[in-house]
Amino acid sequence: LGTQNVFEAARALKCYVVLISSGSVYGDVSAPATEETPLPPSANTYIRTKRLAEEVARRYSDEFGQETTVLRVFTVYGPHQRAEMAIRTFVRRISSGEAVTVYGDGSACRDYLHIDDCVDGILRAVDTPANTFEVVNVATGTTFSISEVLAALAGMLGRPARLEHVATPDGIPHGLMASIEKATALYDYRPRIAFADGLRDFVAWFRRQRELNG
Repeated sequence: LGTQNVFEAARALKCYVVLISSGSVYGDVSAPATEETPLPPSANTYIRTKRLAEEVARRYSDEFGQETTVLRVFTVYGPHQRAEMAIRTFVRRISSGEAVTVYGDGSACRDYLHIDDCVDGILRAVDTPANTFEVVNVATGTTFSISEVLAALAGMLGRPARLEHVATPDGIPHGLMASIEKATALYDYRPRIAFADGLRDFVAWFRRQRELNG
């Protein structure tokens, strides 16, 4: 309903809309997902809400010619990440010597997008109004496994990662990766921050926050 209200306002004001969706709508993929990749049934409420928001956007474009870009953003990380998100949880638990819960064997992979590159992609979309309707992935086009992430963080933090493997909950994809060819073609979008550099950036921020908060 909130998304529909935004589109009603945009229709009245005749302004362009950039809607933030999620790469999670692709479900479990074994190859980089393109914007034309068929979407599976929604596996959980989060994905269902993203799909519904995209459907609202498509309807306003089809019925009213509303100029809209839907950005399917992949796994964003970086300074100020919410406390419950994976990389922040990993850093906190490794730093404090707590066990890190790992779904499955740690081979699940994600396309990790630094917040600076995410914002760059959004701003490029804002500055490039769609020709009625576009869906565009915002990601890096590369993936890393959970095991690789944990090993890198343990090295940066100088502490071993104690792992506790548990079964993967239903609805959590094993592979989530993106093609960014369309974003590159439309916006000349090219992520700048290598994953190792992004992790170091986050670890440095985390340590500063911990010092500030005692």
